[in-house]
Amino acid sequence: MSDFHSKYSDRTPNPLRFPNTPGDVLPLHLNESYNLAPDSFIRSFRDAISNTIVGRYPTHKKLEEKIAEYVGVGENELLLTAGSDQGIELVIRGFLEGKKLALPIPSFIAYEYLAKIYNVEICSIEYSENTLLEEDLLSALETSDAIAISNPGNPIGTTLSREVLIKIIEKGKEQGKIVIVDEAYFEFFGETVVDLVQKCPNLIVLRTFSKAFGLAGARVGVLAANSSFVDQIAKLQLPCPISSLSLLAVSVALDHKKDFEESRKEYIQVRESLEKKLEDVGYKVVYTKTNFLLLETGENTEKMMETFLNKYKIAVFGNVSSNFVRIAVPDKKEAKTLLKALTEVHRYLQI
Repeated sequence: MSDFHSKYSDRTPNPLRFPNTPGDVLPLHLNESYNLAPDSFIRSFRDAISNTIVGRYPTHKKLEEKIAEYVGVGENELLLTAGSDQGIELVIRGFLEGKKLALPIPSFIAYEYLAKIYNVEICSIEYSENTLLEEDLLSALETSDAIAISNPGNPIGTTLSREVLIKIIEKGKEQGKIVIVDEAYFEFFGETVVDLVQKCPNLIVLRTFSKAFGLAGARVGVLAANSSFVDQIAKLQLPCPISSLSLLAVSVALDHKKDFEESRKEYIQVRESLEKKLEDVGYKVVYTKTNFLLLETGENTEKMMETFLNKYKIAVFGNVSSNFVRIAVPDKKEAKTLLKALTEVHRYLQI
């Protein structure tokens, strides 16, 4: 046994790793938009790669200008991170270690995992029929040091109105408490509070290029906040956290915004078509503004996951305690395969 020990090592029993998926399995469990990037982007990205790009340390300046314009904030109100995961970690490590964080449960796994590492007490906020109640959110903030809300939510997919979020942000501002609004699915939803970061020094908005731009492999996230907050958070980040290739991918993607918008429209059409057809099959569908399907599965969640993997070679994500299955939206061809499998499983399990 090693003699080396970290104060963090006992707080999590195992490293957080994605499960290995065999090559013959359709991976719809990690909520990727791996089939969304248009061919025009792929061609331009390939043409833009050069020895200079891969041979020098990455620089952010020009891309920060482009992303700031896209997000709608000033350059000094933005920090690029290695995925939104790093943004979450920087905030928790820098400002919440040993404190209390109000969090809807279930939530994006990174929040709970990082909370354990940095000894943050999670104050759970329960869902009420797949929705979050304003009074519950405000009450949880009252007894915590910060609150983190995904809008739309992951993995539940619930949404909150801008009006409700503003009430929470203003309450947090009055009490000197951090409010994190995770907008990973903004482009699928269309509502944001990022315009409030300048006047609300307690507000942090997170974005990612993993979902609506289908660039999960690039690992590029955006943290938007008041410039004074960004200055403090930036001190916790080492130089060059994101590779030159990843930065190039995002830059080229923004040059192809219109192409991505068209690709996203087709993607949403596939999701909406599947939601309607699955409801006709007999599933209880939770309609979302995201890149995933959400099905209530009762006591069949675990059995459904096993059946999909073993019989149909499709990996899906299930939450046994909350009785639902989340499935990333596939492309049109894969959607037919998925619908056939879901129809057969519904008949077999009598969900």
